[in-house]
Amino acid sequence: MAQPKCKYWNWITIAVVLAAAPALAQAPQRQEPQTFLNQQRVREEQLRREFDAQMGAAGRSAFDWGGWYNLDVFLFDDGVESSRTLRRHDLRLWQRLSLEDGAHEFYLRTRLSLLDWNHGDSYDGNEDDIEGPNLERGIYRMDLAKALSAAGSSLPGDFNLITTAGRDLVQFGTGLALAIPLDHVSLTGTYKDFELTGMAGKTVGSLDDFDLSRTATRMHRNFLGTQLRYLGLERHRPFTYAVWQRDHNHEEFRRPFQRFDYDSFYFGLGSVGEVTARLHYETEWVYETGSSYGHERFRRKNEVEAWAWRNELEYLFPGKRRARASIEYLFGSGDGDRIFSPTNSFLGNFHDFEDNSFIGFGFVETGLSFAPRYSNLHMWRAG
Repeated sequence: MAQPKCKYWNWITIAVVLAAAPALAQAPQRQEPQTFLNQQRVREEQLRREFDAQMGAAGRSAFDWGGWYNLDVFLFDDGVESSRTLRRHDLRLWQRLSLEDGAHEFYLRTRLSLLDWNHGDSYDGNEDDIEGPNLERGIYRMDLAKALSAAGSSLPGDFNLITTAGRDLVQFGTGLALAIPLDHVSLTGTYKDFELTGMAGKTVGSLDDFDLSRTATRMHRNFLGTQLRYLGLERHRPFTYAVWQRDHNHEEFRRPFQRFDYDSFYFGLGSVGEVTARLHYETEWVYETGSSYGHERFRRKNEVEAWAWRNELEYLFPGKRRARASIEYLFGSGDGDRIFSPTNSFLGNFHDFEDNSFIGFGFVETGLSFAPRYSNLHMWRAG
């Protein structure tokens, strides 16, 4: 039995961010603009990747526990106030139990946050807001091949099945259409050079919906998806997937002559891998269809017809400094009839009944200083 270990307590990250968010980003029913919410998501994803990279593999039977604290300082001008200052304190505690050489794994992580605004800078007037403690991750994972091996048996052929249940990040492809935490159940089966995943889940209640014009304060949506990956190539991992999303948000009050409903379907394909030993790439294309309501629409729905595309090249230089250079292109389709927000229903799509604005549930790191949604957007980035 591995000894319990407590780590990451002294890890403190301070990020000072200068950002600009246009005044038009503010929604009638919500105070926080979309840019601000995206900035928080960008920082959370950066911390998640750093932490996951430090989580080593457990032994035959191991119990690990620990926690970490980080402080982020955001300084930005949103076009309404001359400047806003936010200090975000996050305390996370986690524990993990692994049994039978990793055949069974339990993982739990909680988060307690304090949002400390300067006087007069808060969007909702609450200058010291405590969030949590919230269950950020809580999963059980079972590897069938390892479980049978621990019992002295084995699966026939090159087949394996991994079952996951609980609250965790769910990502298909490179994350262009789907990359959010879900309460879900997934089955991943591998046979020879193929990997097939099936997933059913729903959004976590603490997430904000992308449509900030509606009166539902939290996101309630259900997802059903499947993904197929080919593992038979040495340097490439092509994939294809399909995701269905259904809107189950509940409005706190009805807006006259306005309904809110956004149901969507995504079909994606792409690949990740290496062009050469040091030149890595990611590419993904997504087509979206479905239905939505436009501005002051309550009888007839819009037909959604949208798409998105992303390509990235990254070169890793030799040497101990591990320097890298990257170039990226991202496109999300937009709709010329949307005068204000590319994602809101109210003050959104006017005139016709066709909605070409791409709205996904994925995540692409568009940056802290700009942090837009990748809808109605061409973006080039080099670093």
